[in-house]
Amino acid sequence: MNIAEIIYVVLIVALYATCYFAPETVKTRFTTPLRRWTRPLVEKLFPSLRKDPWLFEPIAAQDLPLKQRHHFEAHSAAYVSHGFTLLGDFVIRRDAEPSCTRFFLSRDRTSIGELACYLGSQTVGCMTVLLDGFYIESANTELNQLPPAEHGLEFCLLKTDDAAEVIEHHAACVARTAAVRGTQPAPLTPSDLQAVVNHGRQLSLRSLHHQGVLAELPDFLKDKQP
Repeated sequence: MNIAEIIYVVLIVALYATCYFAPETVKTRFTTPLRRWTRPLVEKLFPSLRKDPWLFEPIAAQDLPLKQRHHFEAHSAAYVSHGFTLLGDFVIRRDAEPSCTRFFLSRDRTSIGELACYLGSQTVGCMTVLLDGFYIESANTELNQLPPAEHGLEFCLLKTDDAAEVIEHHAACVARTAAVRGTQPAPLTPSDLQAVVNHGRQLSLRSLHHQGVLAELPDFLKDKQP
């Protein structure tokens, strides 16, 4: 960080502190413009806070960053042995190192498997959409706060390094939730990949916004109907 950026950060902290102690009418008037003004630097310092549409740019396996390729190679066999078909590798977003994901489609065409390398974290998971639009995602990750079911999605998390366990856990979770909701998984085709992933992300971001975790929706979601 250079001197100009350090000065910028100091000014931002001072402005936020002023707004914090200011009367409520002042906060309402200045907080939103302040967020917009500070967003570029905040997103530069904390890339995970940058919310852009995902790219889904195909990438050849040999062009993947080495650690990401190793992650994909280490866990792909578990998906194949469970009847999943490889859909391909994609760049989701570009930073100093691109975030890439390998996607699969289950034999019964109701679940998308994913091996994700996102901003340095590596996960394995699956996702399914029920016929009523309810989204279910399983992964070997942790979340501090799970979304309520009324937000239209469910995360079934499992702490394990075994992709096969995540796949089987997801199947059980989908069967249970579908039975409770009186519906079944929607049939998918390879061309549905981007729509399913975007559907889950949109629901997740809207849920974070409703819970107050996300101050405002990303620009690319503001004009879209929930």
